[in-house]
Order: sequence, then C-alpha cells, then structure tokens
Amino acid sequence: MSTQKYIRRAARNTATRSLSNEHLSLILSSAKEDPNLQDLVDVVTIISNTGIRAQELIELRWSDVDVEKRDLVVNSKKSASIHRVHLGAKVFQILEARHKLHRESKYVLGKSPQLTLYRVLRQLCSLSASIGIAPISPHDLRQTFLRACLIRERPSNRSRKLADEHRLSSGAFKRALIQD
Repeated sequence: MSTQKYIRRAARNTATRSLSNEHLSLILSSAKEDPNLQDLVDVVTIISNTGIRAQELIELRWSDVDVEKRDLVVNSKKSASIHRVHLGAKVFQILEARHKLHRESKYVLGKSPQLTLYRVLRQLCSLSASIGIAPISPHDLRQTFLRACLIRERPSNRSRKLADEHRLSSGAFKRALIQD
C-alpha cells in the first residue's frame, strides 16, 4: 500500500482531533524509551511543531532547510504554494541530528522517505494502542500544532492568518477552537 493511501486510510478511520499535551508527551516519552523509534519521535515532533503535511515532510529536502534563517521552504503540491515555516529549537535540533545521520541523502527523512513515513505511521498506531490512545493520524498532529498556536494567540486575526498560512480549512480551525 502506498504511503498516501495509508495516510488517507488512517485519517478516514479516526475522527480528526488534536492531541492534548499529556497525550503528546506520553507518546514521545514512550517512543524515546526505544532507540528503534527515533524516526517516530522525529516525525511526531516535526509535524506537531511545524504543522506541515505528511506529504510535505516526505518531499522535504535538505536544500529546503535554511539553517541561517532557521526555517523550511515548503513546496506544497496540494495547495499549489510555496511558503516558509519557522523552526523552533526542538525541530532545529532534530534536523541537525538527522543531517548528521543522513548526509548522503537529499531527503530529510533519509534515502527512502516514503518507506520511512510508512514505517513510522505503523509504529505510531501500534504505540498509541499500547498506551491506550485511539489511533493517531498525521493530520491529528497538524491539528495539535494549530491548537497550540490558538492557545498562544487566542482567536484573533493573527491565528486565522496562521491557519491560512498552514492551509488549514475553516473546519479545522473551528474544530481546534471547539476542542479548547
């Protein structure tokens, strides 16, 4: 099954939601206990802290990472746009570590980014089940990012602009508001 089909199936099988800070922390701390789940930690942290789509992460190249400005240039085929995403300290550290491991690859997720993401999504489903959380999709992680931004900004023109910048639908924006 292709990664895109797997992502769509995961999203279809669960209602889109944002994760609470407790659930996100539980997932990350559980994954950090197993060195074989480092890619999962990286992917969950990157998506939940930048709001980029899973497909955008698959296509993300090292040439898209601007170390000096501490941001990413994301080329979104879905919204037919190119935009910049600021990197927080956590994501920047993860990208530095991944670059050391994957210097020979042109992609942030390694030589085979689709397979890496597919494996991570299977691990995420398995891990979430083992700790008693409903299956999590990459879109849930994007919702978590939006919700965190809304909590910081409280519904304002700035938070709506942020949702627009991340190409989040008005429905996603409203769901994030309701969940607070």
